[in-house]
Amino acid sequence: MAGLLAVSACKPKLAGPPPGGPAEVGTVTLKAQDLTLTTQLPGRTAAYLTAEIRPQVNGIVQLRTFEEGSFVHAGELLYRIDAAPYEASLSQTKAALATAEADLATAEASLPSLKSKVERYRGLLEIHAVGQQDYDETAGSLD
Repeated sequence: MAGLLAVSACKPKLAGPPPGGPAEVGTVTLKAQDLTLTTQLPGRTAAYLTAEIRPQVNGIVQLRTFEEGSFVHAGELLYRIDAAPYEASLSQTKAALATAEADLATAEASLPSLKSKVERYRGLLEIHAVGQQDYDETAGSLD
């Protein structure tokens, strides 16, 4: 019985003619006419002539003297930047200069005695009364 059921399940079923007769079809009549083709695309525009204005030094901007979009001319004041850090740096550099000038004056005052010390060490070096390193250090400080 199981064999009979398995064999009957494998037989293809025959389809009959489609019901209702022939299929309906539609018709279209063509005629020539103008057609405008358009395409909408996303995009972005940018000005063809732009200039970025940036300060050439670092600092805190205290005032901007121009309006965005306006024309500016060469040499025109554009920004006012806080001068305090630059004044502090200038004062520090002036102090370093004063220290260097004082050191120079001291070195120039001690130059004659340093020259005589080098001459004295040269004579002592020849008789091995002073070490080569002591002579080299004294002669090096003269340079």
